[in-house]
Amino acid sequence: LCARHPMLRAQFGERDGEPCYRILASHRNECRAHATANDLAQAKGLLLAQADRAFALEDGAVMRLASVRVGERLVVSMVLHHIVADGWSAALLVDELRALYHAYADGGASPLREPALQHADYEAWQRARVDETALAQRAQRSRERLHGAPTVLQLPADRARPPAQSYRGALHRFVLPASLHHALQALSAQHDATLYMTLLAGFNVLLARLSGADDLLTGSPLALRAEPGLEEVAGPLLNTVVLRLRLGDDPSFAELLARARATTLDAYDEQDLPFERVIAELRPQR
Repeated sequence: LCARHPMLRAQFGERDGEPCYRILASHRNECRAHATANDLAQAKGLLLAQADRAFALEDGAVMRLASVRVGERLVVSMVLHHIVADGWSAALLVDELRALYHAYADGGASPLREPALQHADYEAWQRARVDETALAQRAQRSRERLHGAPTVLQLPADRARPPAQSYRGALHRFVLPASLHHALQALSAQHDATLYMTLLAGFNVLLARLSGADDLLTGSPLALRAEPGLEEVAGPLLNTVVLRLRLGDDPSFAELLARARATTLDAYDEQDLPFERVIAELRPQR
């Protein structure tokens, strides 16, 4: 994996006060095998301990692999620093690891073809496209689109909002019934929308009912992989877009879904405008 994807051999530091990175000839990532665990719960505890340790980016160790055997099963964890990988990259690397594992276990060679592009290719392409005048015009359009938008969504909470974010969040997982999933897909198709657009509209209805607000902003990550070949690149090709929906005129859900569709498509057109440029234009109160 590290031979295929140079970003997994990256070492980060500073040069003349500016952040920089270089690609090492060989990787310094960890591969650690643990003793046998009694059950999955114990295995999970051992593997989570690997995820809790901080990375030392200047050493060039940006990935950790660890394994625990539970009976006949081998449980493997892959821990990646976000500076070299996004969610797309993680899924790509897991798929490649699975393919390599089965091939090598059967005594075969790697079944994977070499990636046509690397992250450095995308960086060069992105810099070549930078046109300050065009960027300024696009940033101005974003500023006009988000002008007057609220900066804080006042959701009802069981405790006061702290003066500074603690980032101590939580994750709640739940499963939608298959019948609801199919119904949402049918509704999306009926309105020429994606499932994401339908769920975005529903999410905004929920936020509006909870907060009483009728002007809502949703931050959404986008994987910048529209160009051919970028789907095989392991690296942080990610940007954030802001999706603004207004519900002040009490639209029907069909009307709101149409707005969510238009807003999302507009955001796709501006997906490679750096989010930090939008922030610089808006200068919101944090």
